[in-house]
Amino acid sequence: MFTTAPLEDLASYVPALILRRMAADVGATMSPSVERFPAAALVADLSGFTALTEQLSLHNPEGAEELTQILDLYFGHLVRVVTSHGGDVMKFAGDGLLALWYGDESLAQLTQRAVQCGLAVQMMMSPEMWGSFEGVRAPTSLKIRVGVGAGEVTTMHIGGIFGRWELLVTGEPIQQAGQAEGLATPGDVLIAAEAWPLVAEGCTGDALPSGGVRLVALAEYLPMRGLEVPPLRSDMADVLRSYLPKAILARIDAGQTAWLAEQRRVTVLFVNLPGLRADTPLRQAQALMRAIQSMLYRYEGSISRLGTDSKGPTLVAALGLPPLAHEDDPERGVRAALAISAALAELGFPCAIGVTTGQALCGAVGGEMRREYTMMGSIVNRSARLMQAAAVQAARDGGAAILCDATTAATVYQALRFERLPPMALKGVGEPVTVYRPESATAPTQGQAAPAQAGALIGRRRELALITHIVADLAEHGRGGVLLVEGDEGIGKTRLIAEVQAAAQAAGLPTFGGAGRPVDAAPYSAWRPIISALVPPDGLRVGSAWASDVLGEELEALLPLLGAVLQIDLADTAATARMPGQVRADKMRDLLVRLLALATEDGPLVITLEDAQWLDASSWALLQAVAERLDRLLLVVAARPMSDPPTAYQRLAYLPDTRRLQLGGLSPDQVEALLAQRLD
Repeated sequence: MFTTAPLEDLASYVPALILRRMAADVGATMSPSVERFPAAALVADLSGFTALTEQLSLHNPEGAEELTQILDLYFGHLVRVVTSHGGDVMKFAGDGLLALWYGDESLAQLTQRAVQCGLAVQMMMSPEMWGSFEGVRAPTSLKIRVGVGAGEVTTMHIGGIFGRWELLVTGEPIQQAGQAEGLATPGDVLIAAEAWPLVAEGCTGDALPSGGVRLVALAEYLPMRGLEVPPLRSDMADVLRSYLPKAILARIDAGQTAWLAEQRRVTVLFVNLPGLRADTPLRQAQALMRAIQSMLYRYEGSISRLGTDSKGPTLVAALGLPPLAHEDDPERGVRAALAISAALAELGFPCAIGVTTGQALCGAVGGEMRREYTMMGSIVNRSARLMQAAAVQAARDGGAAILCDATTAATVYQALRFERLPPMALKGVGEPVTVYRPESATAPTQGQAAPAQAGALIGRRRELALITHIVADLAEHGRGGVLLVEGDEGIGKTRLIAEVQAAAQAAGLPTFGGAGRPVDAAPYSAWRPIISALVPPDGLRVGSAWASDVLGEELEALLPLLGAVLQIDLADTAATARMPGQVRADKMRDLLVRLLALATEDGPLVITLEDAQWLDASSWALLQAVAERLDRLLLVVAARPMSDPPTAYQRLAYLPDTRRLQLGGLSPDQVEALLAQRLD
């Protein structure tokens, strides 16, 4: 049920800095702006939480609920400690946060308050504190690292696409605090070398060779002064909503202000933005953010966080967060990464992007006064590590770099072209991991192998026997036909397609593949990689040797029609310049059938089409025409059950040379064997 979101709930998702600005001028945050002021910064990070997340979420049926309890306790208490010491929580970052102290006091006093807060945060993590809360096991493995910095902070309000604004907090204090936190030992407060002179009279500490000073004790203590938050007004509601992601707004509007964190399958993007600095002109920063928003929102992704930490200026985005989850989120994520990289290159901004897919703990963290929607888990950390590795490549080679994990590449390899890189060592990951680089938004051709499918095929003996027989019949006798593979999502259709491809390659049969995609409804989009592989790069020119020798005069004159299929510009010939629309469509289909027929003159071949439920009408028409006219061709079509299948699909099902495989679930023993194989 839709309700009017209480102002207090909306305000809890933005820092007091924004509320103060709105109190002075409610419309000020609805346009690009920049502000600079002295401040102390504190970065706190929870050590050991990622391992705890994996342990509870993967091996405990009630793990998500227990994690939620721990998160509520930890972040709720952390926010209370920070705000009671006058700190403004600016950003949450996974299992940590960034807070600022600013206002009418001197920078030395502000820094002293941040240091006092850091010590209080460490006291907060005592076993006595955890033990005082019933129903929550004391996570003794959890400790906090705290870093403190000071200097001039820069804030920018940028974006505005679809009324969505982002707050960037950057500057030397943020970098100092982030670096200090990274050098700190769990349980310590480390003060950056630049900030230490401001508090040296009121603190005692040990200087470290790595830089900074480890806090030992407080010699002076400023009286506590809590964070001052201006009163809320009804005219602030729309502006507050502009800073909240849709995942939060959908819940708040439904009156669900308190809910458990949930495990969700998401595709995570970490985008490093070295060109977005404190001294970046506002106009350029605004252009950068609008470019990112435009490209990301095109694929219905969400921005989770924009900030500056030890990895530099970083934007975190995701596909699969409510209410915009899609079956093809991994493909959308990679396409968004490619689009962001290209858009920023046009603006002269380098970037490095890490893309991963998997389960993450997603939900609101914090307390009643300040909270944020965030994602946590190994898949999020791995995306950050891939971004760091991509940043090294981008700095070395110049320009931009995108790296994807194997799960993402294996999911979308039919739609995009990837380069498999040598195994790469990533910080925090025990074994070197296989990494993939998306080369372009062009679908793969015949030569690209799929990312390896792990382990032997479990079950499916009848199906595998039929595949073996059909492929052997094609190789030995040239008898083709249609194989329809039908089944629900995740039932194993893609794995059976891989078995068809492997059997065909073992028999020496050329194999080409395509797939339907909901993000690309252009005519013949599923056939694009197949046609691209059949036509040599120089063959698209009228008068080329290939066009003259292979196609002949009549078909050569129709070559410009391939431009619409391959999404390239080809100059019309006299034959195509004034061709009416329906005639053009018929001639194009005839040309494509002829190209496929020419390919079979040298021997039989195999074509696989996955996710046929998303084929466009032109692709269906070509599929039917090829099945009816060509004999030495095996068409393998995989699709989910369709409540209203297109006419072409129904006709395919009743052709004399069509076979159907309707996949059901595996037996309990087979499921157990599959799980053992996946977890090995």
